[in-house]
Amino acid sequence: MSEVRAGAGVALSAGGDVLIAGGIKLSLSASLTGLEFALLSSAETYHQGAGVVSTSTMSEARVLPVLKALDDGTVLVIGGGGLSAEVYQP
Repeated sequence: MSEVRAGAGVALSAGGDVLIAGGIKLSLSASLTGLEFALLSSAETYHQGAGVVSTSTMSEARVLPVLKALDDGTVLVIGGGGLSAEVYQP
């Protein structure tokens, strides 16, 4: 993955690709006195057959979203950023 994240949602597509979406990025503060965090709107797809990761962006940052792979290859992303949902094309 290109970003270390906690609290992300994960879905496995029918084709074997893995989508990891949203979450929180934690880092040490500039003064080294505490942790800083950023909510992530990025999504990463691991393409198993090719062994590569592609990165894209969702419509909003989401923490602990629910992901559901749909039969047409898209992924339904629910919650994690409020009372919203989006259909995501990995």
